[in-house]
Amino acid sequence: MNQLSLVPAAARVVVLGAGYAGVIAALRLAGKAGSSARVTLVNDRPDFVERIRLHQVATGQAATPRSLARMVRGTGIELVIGRAESVFAPARRVFVRGPEGERELRYDYLVYALGSGTPRSRIEGAAEHAHTVSTREAAEALATELAKLGAGGRVAVLGGGLTGIELATELAEARPDLAVSLVSASRVAPGLSAEGQEYVERTLTELGVEIVARAAVAEITERGVLLEGGDHRDADIVVDCTGMGASDRASNWGLACTPSGRLSIDETLRSVSDERIFGAGDGAAIASDEAAFLRMACATAMPLGAHVADNALRAIRGEPLAPFGFGFFGQCISLGRKRGVVQYVDATDRPSERITTGWLGARFKEGVCKFTTLALAIERVLPGTYTWPKKGEPIDWKVSARLPA
Repeated sequence: MNQLSLVPAAARVVVLGAGYAGVIAALRLAGKAGSSARVTLVNDRPDFVERIRLHQVATGQAATPRSLARMVRGTGIELVIGRAESVFAPARRVFVRGPEGERELRYDYLVYALGSGTPRSRIEGAAEHAHTVSTREAAEALATELAKLGAGGRVAVLGGGLTGIELATELAEARPDLAVSLVSASRVAPGLSAEGQEYVERTLTELGVEIVARAAVAEITERGVLLEGGDHRDADIVVDCTGMGASDRASNWGLACTPSGRLSIDETLRSVSDERIFGAGDGAAIASDEAAFLRMACATAMPLGAHVADNALRAIRGEPLAPFGFGFFGQCISLGRKRGVVQYVDATDRPSERITTGWLGARFKEGVCKFTTLALAIERVLPGTYTWPKKGEPIDWKVSARLPA
């Protein structure tokens, strides 16, 4: 008998991580499966963190608390607050450590959606001397230090990607009395079109942000930043926005992972090493060159989480799994509260020459941020309604032995 036919009448599905991918996976599966699945959502904190707003939190703007218990109310989802410490895949067990000690959870299917954070030791001295905005606690700690900084204080933001740009502009707009610099190893906003890059650079300059482009950082010190060329730039506060890294838990648990530690999944979003485990969000990556365009982002996390829910339900019912289909539409960047830019892209995230800027760009970005939480609320009461841009036909991922980063 096929192993997958041995699932009991109510399949036990454990979702690890309550970010964008994990929450929509749990809501969608619980709603669509009904009595055929018992869904447990595990998270190390009782609230949902809007990571796409953490640059706002860092500048002292209030964040709306979103209780996970409230977000899943009435769905039948069991919410477990604790950290997933280990997974013993052969016995299909998860060990969670929470306020009341360790608890064992058994599963028939597991969804790995533990997300990402700032990579450790990416830059020498970062752990000792730099802030990040990778978690709410980190963003709040940065806000506390910024509040102590008087007029003329110097803040160096490292990283010319979307996070660095959004933080630098938000900070410069909120605190025009500070000297803010944006240090980038390449030109700022490398993923945008020439016109998009020019608009971002012009806005940064108008807000008083000093752009230090094509300057790789060798070390972060107590007094600022040492560049690879030997120049030292003084700063009272340094914020590292140079990239995101996956949790190392999947690799520690013996699951097949990419070189950077992301759970390696196939075109159906199932683990390449365990057919009972699915992956979604920043912590997982499709093992195919064709999937390289799927960057870590909320824009990909929610579609991945929704598709995992659909495929987990197919697995429970003994139906063939469907390959994931996805196509980008645009990149939305806030440049403070008053300006923004929408860079329109093709399905594989390559920029076109079309952009929307200024107040309209800011409204578009804010609308996207509001839509994410609205979509989760709608999925709770109307499961299966969330949809996303696709590339027409399912993508021929050509899952390979060579794993992407």
